[in-house]
Amino acid sequence: MSSLCSGFGVTVAQANAELDLPDAFGIAAVHAVKNWADQHSSAAAVDAPAAAATINSLNADPPAINYRHRRRRLDGWLIPANDWDALTEPLRRAEAEHEVLRLLRTDWGPRKRDCASLIVAATITRSDYTALPLFRNRTHVRPTDLPFRNLAYKLMMYGRRGVHGGRGSHTLALLHALEPYAQRLAAQLDDISAQHLPYARRRQIPLTSDK
Repeated sequence: MSSLCSGFGVTVAQANAELDLPDAFGIAAVHAVKNWADQHSSAAAVDAPAAAATINSLNADPPAINYRHRRRRLDGWLIPANDWDALTEPLRRAEAEHEVLRLLRTDWGPRKRDCASLIVAATITRSDYTALPLFRNRTHVRPTDLPFRNLAYKLMMYGRRGVHGGRGSHTLALLHALEPYAQRLAAQLDDISAQHLPYARRRQIPLTSDK
């Protein structure tokens, strides 16, 4: 990875900065790739030119979506309280009317809202959720917010594997409710990007409703 970066005139630190990643992520990536290449030298020799060709292709025809702009506009963002209430009200009502689910007494409070914000941000920026500031600011400090970390992990795992009925059904319902919300937010961010507006840091970005 480091040799590939240098071949394109950037350091690993600069690549990290472009991707808004902590330095530790780049260091870990370099070590992981080096260890793999040392154990699979023949495959590495084939993959390096392929990786370079992919980068050249992306540079020649950049993706239409500016993920860096999305990441930076969402730095410090949380789902606004009004949006969260609107998103979860149908879920609360359905749970209250269900003979079994109402016994679970699901907590729809601030921690779940924060974790849902993390899921939305990771989804529309195509990011590793553990690299986003919202996650690191809660888990890479002392004392660590373990309930937040565990809930974020749970939501991610449910989103990847899915659940069918039973105790986790309310989590899957929440993830499904977040999908169209994330799509509308992404469209709003991209529209703002086209107008060359400054990045919105450390504030909530209200989502325009579909009225």
